Amino acid sequence: MILTEVQADPPILDIEIPELSVFDFDTYFSQPSERRDYGNLSVEEGRVNVICHHPLYEKLKRIMAYPIYEITKKLLSVDTGNRYPMSFSKDFDKFYKSEVLKRDRALVLGTVDYKGFYQPWHLDNRFVMLSGSINVQDNTTTTYFGWEEKPWDNGGTNFDDCTIIHQGRGSKFTGTAWLNTERTWHCVPKVTEDVRRTLLFNVFL
Repeated sequence: MILTEVQADPPILDIEIPELSVFDFDTYFSQPSERRDYGNLSVEEGRVNVICHHPLYEKLKRIMAYPIYEITKKLLSVDTGNRYPMSFSKDFDKFYKSEVLKRDRALVLGTVDYKGFYQPWHLDNRFVMLSGSINVQDNTTTTYFGWEEKPWDNGGTNFDDCTIIHQGRGSKFTGTAWLNTERTWHCVPKVTEDVRRTLLFNVFL
């Protein structure tokens, strides 16, 4: 796994996880899918998630366990705003074992976005400490990050009126992870490929 810091405030990492090549994503994404409830975050139609209750999901969680641990540690360590001080104490391992692993607070979601899906500028729910997106195929559409919320009048087809601070990676087994802060505005432009397949992951408070 390779982690590359691209932004310190708000903290954003580019990630590469070649270890995912051992996983059978074709079978995994052939499992039934559902539209999830995202709470007070409005998610446009056209996105579904693979159901979590089958053996392949448990295998995927095991593969992703170490990468999510390292990503969490890195994002918290580079946060110049010290926004989650209780999460990066002198004993990070103790915090992670008791608050994340024991409480099962790390979630991985196989995610399918169909052509035409988009997600306007938004901040994640505040009970989410960090999020990430990993491509399980080469994807044209990637996550964009900016300093502020912007109008979505053009439907996410261009960003001429925005200051983009980072554009997520699109190649297979690469992606982007970010700490959820008051400044981590992000969006998904209108999907142009027929099907965009990613892994979304979150660490919850």
